[in-house]
Amino acid sequence: QDLIKRQLEDQSVSKLKMTLLENSVSFFIESVKKAINAETATQDWKLAIFLLVQAIELILKEKLKNTHEILIYSNIDSPKHTVDLNSAINRLAKIDNIILTTADKETLESAAKIRNQIVHFEFEVPLEQIKSHYIILMGFYTSFCNSHLDFDVLAELTTGLHKKLLALSKYLDELETRARQRFKLEDISSASICQCPACQRETFNLENRKCYVCSIERWTYQCIYCSKLSIEDNWNVYIPFEEIPGKTNRFKNICPECEIHIHLGKSE
Repeated sequence: QDLIKRQLEDQSVSKLKMTLLENSVSFFIESVKKAINAETATQDWKLAIFLLVQAIELILKEKLKNTHEILIYSNIDSPKHTVDLNSAINRLAKIDNIILTTADKETLESAAKIRNQIVHFEFEVPLEQIKSHYIILMGFYTSFCNSHLDFDVLAELTTGLHKKLLALSKYLDELETRARQRFKLEDISSASICQCPACQRETFNLENRKCYVCSIERWTYQCIYCSKLSIEDNWNVYIPFEEIPGKTNRFKNICPECEIHIHLGKSE
C-alpha cells in the first residue's frame, strides 16, 4: 500500500529531475544564448559568464561522480554540501590525476572571482576581459566534455546557435590583431611581450604588466642574474638556495633558465 501511495504521489506531482551532466548542459545552452544576445545587450555578459562557470562546476562534479558518488561532497564523512569549483579541481588532480594547465586554472580562478562579484558585490569588470574569458572558458568546457566525459556538448546546440558561437569565438583573433597594432604604435619591442597566462595570446606587455587582449594584470620580476623581465606565473620567485654566488640574501628572484644553470653548477 505504501508503494502504491508513493506511486500515486509521484503521478500527481510534476517533478523536474536532471542529472549533473544534463543540468550542466542546460546551463551551457542558456549561457550561449546570453552571450550571443550580449553582442547587442552588453548587460547579458553578466549572466553568460555566470551560467558558464556554473556549467563548468557541474561537469567537474560529474567527473568526480563517475569515479565515486561520494567524491562530489566536500566532507565525505558528512555528505551534505557538494564541493566548490576550486575543491573540485584539486580533488580531480589527486584522485583522477586530471591536472589542469596553469592557463586553464588561471582562467577558471579569474572567472570564479567574476562570478562571486556578480552574486555578492558591485560588479565592474572590463568588457574585453569578460568576453575573452568567456571564449576561453567555452573552449575549456567543450574540450573537458570531449576528453574526460566522452561527450560532444556542441552537438546539443542548434545549428543556428552553433554558427553564432563560432562567429563569437573570432572576437579574440580581432583583439589580438588590434593588440599587435597597438604594440607598433607604442613602439613596444618584442622582448617586452610574452604569452598571457589567462587568454594564452602573445599580447602581455611586461613593461606595464598588462595584457592587451583580456586586460588582466600581473606582477613581473627581473632576474638578478640575466636582468630578464618575466611574468610572475613563469617564475619560481624566492627560490631557497643554501648559497648563491655573489649574493648576500638567501631568497632571490631567479628566472627558470638561470635556476637551471645554478642547479647544474651546484651538481658539478
